[in-house]
Amino acid sequence: MGALLVIGAAIGGIKAIVNANVAEAEYKEKLADLKQDQIDLTESFNDSVAKAAAETEEANKSVQANIADTKLTQAVGLGTSAKNIVLQEEIQNLQRAELELEAADARGSAIQSVATSGVRLMRDAEGNIVNAGVRRAELASDRSRVLAQKQAEYSRFQSIENARANYLQSSLNLAAYQREIAYNGTVLRDAEGNIIGGTGKFGRTYGTYKLNYDQQYNRNQKEIDYMDSDEGWKDFRSAQLINIFAGMVGGAVSMGSLG
Repeated sequence: MGALLVIGAAIGGIKAIVNANVAEAEYKEKLADLKQDQIDLTESFNDSVAKAAAETEEANKSVQANIADTKLTQAVGLGTSAKNIVLQEEIQNLQRAELELEAADARGSAIQSVATSGVRLMRDAEGNIVNAGVRRAELASDRSRVLAQKQAEYSRFQSIENARANYLQSSLNLAAYQREIAYNGTVLRDAEGNIIGGTGKFGRTYGTYKLNYDQQYNRNQKEIDYMDSDEGWKDFRSAQLINIFAGMVGGAVSMGSLG
């Protein structure tokens, strides 16, 4: 009976030792897997952040190009508008001078007609000629001058308003581009060029990635630190010793029941 117990205990112990060795290999494998998970998790986090940063900076680069184009267009538009106004005024001055010549010619012709007709030139109290033909010529001249002046004023007003409207639209576009950049956000880096945060949409995206990363990483690291510590190995080996003893007892009981 005693021999059977010893044999049973030996067999049970051997099986328990084999199981303990398998368990230790699995323990080490799990520890290695957790460490690899940390590496993979960090790489995935860095890749996701780098991709988001690249997309943000590329988008802002495109908007900055639009800003530069708009500023150039705005500056050129101001110069063109100013030049157009100057040229318009020069043309209008020439037109007014031509009107004055035409008015003088018309008045002279009217006076000549009166003189050749034998009609005496009549003047009012201020000395102005009041003969009908001359008076019509003078009134027509006055109307032409007034019309030319109004047309010049309207043309100038229209040119200035167009220039103002174009400048205002460009300014609104620039403000919209700045809001777009602010919405996209900026990427913050440390002295080594590592991404450490950001603002706007990128900042929110980075914050979400970082929160998820930190939570998973810290959970894994807590388990790694315990499993790889003296305390963790001590608890594991204590459990294996208990399992070996239980195997020996179980083997002995099994063999004893045969006796």
